[in-house]
Amino acid sequence: MALPLDSITFFTDRVLGRHDVPESLRRFGLTVEIQQDHFESDCEDHVWITEVGKRGWIILTKDKQIRSRQIEIAALMRSDTATFVLTNANTSGPKNAETFIKAMPKIFELIKRIKKPFLATITPAGDVALARTHEMMIEKYLSLAQKRSAD
Repeated sequence: MALPLDSITFFTDRVLGRHDVPESLRRFGLTVEIQQDHFESDCEDHVWITEVGKRGWIILTKDKQIRSRQIEIAALMRSDTATFVLTNANTSGPKNAETFIKAMPKIFELIKRIKKPFLATITPAGDVALARTHEMMIEKYLSLAQKRSAD
């Protein structure tokens, strides 16, 4: 069963900064936690991802590498959280905040509709696209394993 939307807590990673994005999202009426308040600055991504998942928070980031590093992908898929990644990492804090706010209706829709864990992307226009689900990851790795055993 999906959580009521007003009980959702968003988590912004250190890449999004301490002020512009979290403060804008709070002014928008959202509950937001920031990485620097809960983890050491040198905490590795897979460690905080796992903990954020245990807390039931939704991850917001602009770290494109989180979509390609295997250890982070594994942590995301084990974390039972939803993760939303901005596709344009070269934008300012206020612009990032604006993009997240523009995307919120679609973010909430995915949170309600798609079983966690999953990873989605957000374009500068505020469009949200599902990039990976747990099932997609399992299918990918089963396919790779079958290919290797056939070789």
